Parts: sequence; structure tokens; C-alpha cells
Amino acid sequence: MKKALTLPLAIVAGVIAVYATGYPSGLPGLFSINAHGGQVRFAQGNLQYLAALGETVHPDGTSSGGTWRFALNQYDCAAMKNKDIASDYSDWIDMFGWGTSGFNNTANDPCAIYYQPYSSSNDSTDCEETNVTGYGPSTDQSYRGLAGPSAYYDWGVYNTISNSEAGVAWRSLTYGEWFYLLFSRPNAADLRSQATIHKLHGYVLLPDNWESPEGLTFTAHANDWKTNTYSVAQWKKMEEAGAVFLPAAGERRGAQIGWGNVKGFYWTASASNQKSAYVIHFNDTTLHTAGRCSRAYGHPVRLVCDVNRQTDPQAKFAGFDIRGTRMGEWIYNNGGFQDLQNLTVEDSDPTRHKYNLRITTGGQECSFTLGGVQFVFKNSESNKIAFRTTNSDIRPDGKDRKIIIPTAPGDEILVSIADSTDYPGLQAEGVTGSSVDLKAGDNILRATGEAIVLTTSNAEGQALKVKINAILCLSHQ
Repeated sequence: MKKALTLPLAIVAGVIAVYATGYPSGLPGLFSINAHGGQVRFAQGNLQYLAALGETVHPDGTSSGGTWRFALNQYDCAAMKNKDIASDYSDWIDMFGWGTSGFNNTANDPCAIYYQPYSSSNDSTDCEETNVTGYGPSTDQSYRGLAGPSAYYDWGVYNTISNSEAGVAWRSLTYGEWFYLLFSRPNAADLRSQATIHKLHGYVLLPDNWESPEGLTFTAHANDWKTNTYSVAQWKKMEEAGAVFLPAAGERRGAQIGWGNVKGFYWTASASNQKSAYVIHFNDTTLHTAGRCSRAYGHPVRLVCDVNRQTDPQAKFAGFDIRGTRMGEWIYNNGGFQDLQNLTVEDSDPTRHKYNLRITTGGQECSFTLGGVQFVFKNSESNKIAFRTTNSDIRPDGKDRKIIIPTAPGDEILVSIADSTDYPGLQAEGVTGSSVDLKAGDNILRATGEAIVLTTSNAEGQALKVKINAILCLSHQ
């Protein structure tokens, strides 16, 4: 047995001190994790656990001993200290076996026997077909990753984090989300590199809209530890601008720890098979997302929280700007938007009746009607936003109406008509080509500027059935 535990005052104080970022949901940087606009914030540091301190409340109504927290600095890691972890280990643990949130699901999954944060056994189980190592959900479960029915195996989902703002939902990124962040988001290769902070090697990730702090530089994919070197004071400025640092903490195998300050391994939420799970792996020259490690190995965990584009001050969707002399009357004559979900309207220019309509994705369909024109916002199968107007009388007063759709270069807009009648009254600006030849069927417009302006005209009072579909990637302001 280990010696009786005596907690230093600094450890106790560190548990209750909430990190003062000014953002209740972690670090300020926003990171895209998929092609349909999903973004996350990273936690302020790697996850840590102290078995002999306090109590943790779980969402299933139970509680257990021990305290979880985020490391007080992004460059903090226990490294060699974690080789003797056990239930009475007297220091912070930050090298975890996969799925060791403390969730005891052995009644339903008898093969998942190593679920405690201090589990370090490398012994094989008798469950060779489903869970050889005994860590995390078995492959015969309905969902073998740390999500869905198996979400409680995720450290962030199952545990209250002591130095996190109350109510923030933390989780682990999946393999696919890590891959998109590191390799597929716009300018991904320019937003990451090896670095050294306070003599600790690791990997720096920069947010989507990165701006270097004055007096500091960053070299992407440097492939060495020396090019990007920052003092503690310099890193503070980088962090305040949104940068994330993953220390090269090494790897624990049972009671042996190696590769400290040489290699970094970070768990994803995705299982590979009954023996292993996916990790993010880096050293001074390489970065991999397809790494697979035994679930029994000890690796750091960096949690994220999903960004709410409706409420987050940095991440609202830019929406659609719809202008027209009758638009204000239509809005107020319909008494507002009582039946909408995930949609808000801002009266940004009442003189010109300019309104910004904002929506977040989430699989829900939202619709409303303005003066007989129906607008439908829908999260389509491709996880893009579909925008549609349908009407048999485009404008009661016969005047033009402009629909301005904010876009980025390369966004695709689908425009179609509801019948076989040619519709010469439709014009488009901000797209490849100077005009749109609308006949029966669909036309794909590819944006070249910041917005596409569709102008409809019904000067002759024609009762035309017109449908305008616009499918575009999410853009942010």
C-alpha cells in the first residue's frame, strides 16, 4: 500500500480555482470539426484525476470518490509520475486507459472490467471476440465508441469537472473529427505545427480565424521542436489569441512510461477493434490521426465542448439577408416567428427593412411564411443548409425583390423552377457568369464573391410558380 495521503495546499486550491479565460466553455479559439459548420472549444489543459480527494457527481444520479479537473496550464503533464497509479495514488493522474471514466457498466457489459481512472492492468481478458483488454465498451455493444449508448465511458460526459464552469458539456473528439480539424478544415496545414513551450515539447493547433499576436510568429508544419519556441509569457499571448497546445507526454504501458517529451499520444472517442482504439500521434517530424493503440495503454485526454452558434458571442451563423420594401410589413403582419426552432431574426436596418435570419444545424427543419412566400430552412442529408422560396405571385406590387445570400468563394447554390415555364425575370450577381438562364430543371451557381444576389421580378403580373433552392456551406461572421 502507498503512504497515507497528505494533500499540499496548492493541490486543493487548484481544484476549486476556475480558469479565468473569460469564456465559460474553455479556451477562446474556435475549431471546425466537420464540413457542415460544427465547431468546438478545447479545454484549458489535459484532463486530470485525483482519487483521494473529494467526490464526483455523475449524470446517472450516482456519485463516486475522486476529483476531476483540467490541468492549470496547457503545458502541464505528469509524465513519469503516472507509472504507479492505483486507487490510493496520491497525485494527479493524467495518463488514462481508454474509456476509463469510472462508469461501471459490467452488469450490461461484463467484459468492460477496467473502467476506473486508475486502471493500469495489461492482462488479457477471456473476451477475445469482443474486448481483449477489458477497457471501454465491447464490440458486441450497440455502439462501441465513446458516444451514443456508450457515452458514459467518455470522461467528460460522465464526470463533473471541478474547475469547469457549471453546465458545460465536455466530450472527446472522434477519429473523424480529429482528422477534419487537422487535415480537412480550410487552411488546415497552416494551422498546426510542433512547438516548445517552457522547455516542454508538444503540438500547437491554431483556431479557424487565427491572427498572430503582435511581436510573435508561428511557422506551420515546422517538423522540429525548435522553430516555434515560446516562453511562458509569450505563450500566454498565443493562448489568449486561441492557440491550443498538446504536450508530448509520452505513453504508459502498465507501470512503465516512455517517450516523455519525445512523442505525444491523445485518445479519440473511436474504437478500432476489440483490442485497440484510435489515437492522435505526433513527434518532432510527423503527425498521424490513424494511429491505433492498445486500449490498456495510458494516454492523455484533451476534452472539447461543442459551440452553440445561437448563443456563442464568436460563432453565430451569418444567416440570410433578405431585403424588400414590403418585407417589414410581411414580418409584422405575421406576428413574428413564434413557431420557429433554432432561428432568430435581427432587425439590423429597419429603415431599409433589412433582416438577418440566423439558424443553427441540428437535424431540425424550420419554416415560416411571409406574405405567401414560404421559406424553409432544413438540415439536409448532406448536412448543408437548404433555402427555398415558393410562391405563385412573387410580389403583389410587381416590384423587384432581392434575396442576398452570404457565401464564400466556391459555395454552390442550387436554383430551380417549379414548372416548365421559362422564367426570364430571375437575375443573379456574384456568381460565375453574368446571367442565369432558368428553364425547367436545376442550375448550379458557384459563388465567386461574398454574396449571391437573386433578383425576382413580376412586373407584368404573371402568376408564375417559382422555387428557389440555395444549398451552401455554413459561413460565420
